[in-house]
Amino acid sequence: MNQYITTTLSDILYLLIVLGLGYFIGKYIYKYIYLGQKIKFISKVIDPIQNGILKLAGAGKNNEMRPKTYFINILVFSLIGFFMLFILLLVQGDLFLNPNKVKNMNAEQAFNTAISFVTNTNWQSYKGE
Repeated sequence: MNQYITTTLSDILYLLIVLGLGYFIGKYIYKYIYLGQKIKFISKVIDPIQNGILKLAGAGKNNEMRPKTYFINILVFSLIGFFMLFILLLVQGDLFLNPNKVKNMNAEQAFNTAISFVTNTNWQSYKGE
């Protein structure tokens, strides 16, 4: 009974946090992104991060992306994601915070899993045991 109450209270707290954050994030998206209005405390934090990412990507704040540029950016993003996931799967057994003692994947399995996630097929050929 005590565990049930603790779980229920945790669920309620989680729901309140998600709803609270959802309200503020929704307000931010509406005002800052759709209306273009500055929000005092959020803009001071987000603007430098956003400008840095845009500068790194070679884009401007008010520039529209051409289809060719969009395609290249998606391709580069997918390749970076693939290589990061591939390497992570190859060395996952050697990383800290591995409470289940998951072993490193062999190269073929890591390649298959990384490709399936990057292409959004999410097909894996292992049981997860």
